[in-house]
Amino acid sequence: MIKINKLITIILTIFIATICIVIFLYSTNTPDKPKITNNKIQKNETPAETIEEFTKLMFAGTGKGGNTKSLAKALNFIEQDTNKKQATQKDLLLKQAQELFLLLQSVNYTLDKLDTVKKEGKTEIIELGDSNSSIQISFFYTDKFGWIFSKDNFSTQGFDSAMKHLENIKANLNEHADDFIPDLSSPLNTAYTFTFGIREQFGFTIEDAIKALDLSHFDPMVAQELGPTWAIQTFRILRYASPIKPESLSNSPLYDGNVILLLDPDFGMLGMNIVTDPITKKKAWKIQYTGINSISGTYDSYMKMGMVKEINEYNIRFRPLHVIMDDFFQIHMPYLEKKFLGFNLWKYPTTIILLLSSFIVAPLIKIIVLPILNLILKKLSITTENNNNKRFILPLQISIIAFIWLEGFVEITANPHIISYTVIALNIVLCFAIGLLICRIIDSVTNIASNKFDTALHIITSVIGKLLKLAIIIAAALYICGILGINTKNFLAALGIGGFAVALAGKDTMENFFGSIMIIIDRQFNNGDVIKINYIEGTIEQVSVRSTRIRTFDNSIVTVPNRMFISSSVENTSMRQWRRYKTSLDIVYNTDISKIKEFTRGIAEIAYLDPRTKKDNIQVFFNEFAAGSLQIYMSIFFKNNGKLEELKAREEINSQIILLAKKLDVKFAYPTQTLHLENEDNSKKEESKISDSSQNKSTTTISGIEAAKAISPYYDEPKSNK
Repeated sequence: MIKINKLITIILTIFIATICIVIFLYSTNTPDKPKITNNKIQKNETPAETIEEFTKLMFAGTGKGGNTKSLAKALNFIEQDTNKKQATQKDLLLKQAQELFLLLQSVNYTLDKLDTVKKEGKTEIIELGDSNSSIQISFFYTDKFGWIFSKDNFSTQGFDSAMKHLENIKANLNEHADDFIPDLSSPLNTAYTFTFGIREQFGFTIEDAIKALDLSHFDPMVAQELGPTWAIQTFRILRYASPIKPESLSNSPLYDGNVILLLDPDFGMLGMNIVTDPITKKKAWKIQYTGINSISGTYDSYMKMGMVKEINEYNIRFRPLHVIMDDFFQIHMPYLEKKFLGFNLWKYPTTIILLLSSFIVAPLIKIIVLPILNLILKKLSITTENNNNKRFILPLQISIIAFIWLEGFVEITANPHIISYTVIALNIVLCFAIGLLICRIIDSVTNIASNKFDTALHIITSVIGKLLKLAIIIAAALYICGILGINTKNFLAALGIGGFAVALAGKDTMENFFGSIMIIIDRQFNNGDVIKINYIEGTIEQVSVRSTRIRTFDNSIVTVPNRMFISSSVENTSMRQWRRYKTSLDIVYNTDISKIKEFTRGIAEIAYLDPRTKKDNIQVFFNEFAAGSLQIYMSIFFKNNGKLEELKAREEINSQIILLAKKLDVKFAYPTQTLHLENEDNSKKEESKISDSSQNKSTTTISGIEAAKAISPYYDEPKSNK
């Protein structure tokens, strides 16, 4: 026991230490936020700075970001023509800015090597381009904005010639605009998309930066997981070693020159090429790396060469966990960056810590979640068995541990060969665990609904629950297909065709489903009701999506398809207020008429005195001459307290009727045959005897009402007044 306690103490200590390290990494190694100058105009001290800032603002204002503030700031870098009216000044500046932005991208130049043609005081003329194509740009210095583009640029002969050349460029751009992805339609646009995406400026995100990289030769799952890391590493390499500024790249989609961003004989080359998406057929300029090592290997080499000193100067907001930890060890523990079996040394202890944390997280989930769940259910006055609540713990544990490994192990290792299999396996496990957890939650909700709600709401929750579970299973299958690289579009198409075929083949199933909907809408019956449908009579036990279970009075189960409730009439005997008892009493033919009357009155009195009967609808009459008896019709209504109570009431009424018949000397008939042989004289004598006997008996007939009162246990003798 002591050893186990020590082991738990050691594991908890390691876990707490891991949390402290992660907090320290985030707090001590977070780079400075980028300088946002949206609310303040930058003062440019050189024409190169003016060109750089102007092109950035124009790209942000006219590209994906559509940032009107950036566009308005870009107009400040052009000298206004005071001779123009104020109303047309803005439109003129906007036109000039667009032409100037396109012109700057139509020539090749490097901002670090601008050729100054003439400089006099507050004016300066520089030449952009090469021997094939060049243009002179005039700048004017102001105290507020620094160097800005002079208004004289737009009235020179060289600018007019350049504008004619721009018309061809514009036509070329418009002609091929639909063939390219807009944000990656030229080397310039790709460079800006990549840079702004890394810095998360002007509406761009890290996802846009990843799209600017050519990762087509990697597995999509690997590219998705390691894309952010590779994008940041590529950005840092370019910022540290590339002599090319993004502003100097071409804005033409059909640029036929070599776009080389970095060329290092020891590591490889970073350049741009046109890549065609195999699905959309759209073209895009993307950054490509060609070299012996991976981009991560080249990145590590540059870090050793001194790039590590400039990490915090790159102003990157978003950094994956791998980059954060790598930065920490590169700066503080570079000796752990050495590799063993293809992995940095620091990755081995962090993986072990991650493994130990999994063993800690699993019991912690059970210890923390289960009491909270029980408390919530108690507050909601929902009673469930504790074992049912425990059913949530295992899928929750699997989900959280799989998520930790997916976000931790994958980020820590950052190895494409391991990730290609690990990510698939972890995603499948995570998908399965989350799907199982949601399905169990749905089952619990439907079980609670069956106890809390009436049958209609229970059926609704049951139907919705089954549909949700089916949707979850389909969604999980589609997700797993996507992970395994299966084309989900073809799967969905096959599913649609298959669903149509199944719908035709499963016509009865659909009718049963709509039958259950009609049961919910019409509220024909609830669980426990006694119904009659066709030849079936019994108690409703369960209503499901396809069928309804009925327990008959001989204790057997009958499963009735729900479609029968659409086409057949349903009698719900449980909903009636009174239960009718209708029968015929057969008495012998030779019963005196006076006794018959007293007998019917006595039966009516017995029914009236019974507290369970409906007093205003008691019917007892001498009704019919049958073949072998005289028939007395009796109809009585009992209060609807269930079938068992009705049977008890019938038994009591019938017992009293038998006693009444004995008191009145009324005999019940039964199937007999009597043969009479008589002549005319004998018949007369017999008629005379019967007449005398009838007169004698009529004088001694007992009152049926008095006899009924004497028999009925519900009659109270009125007290005499003394």
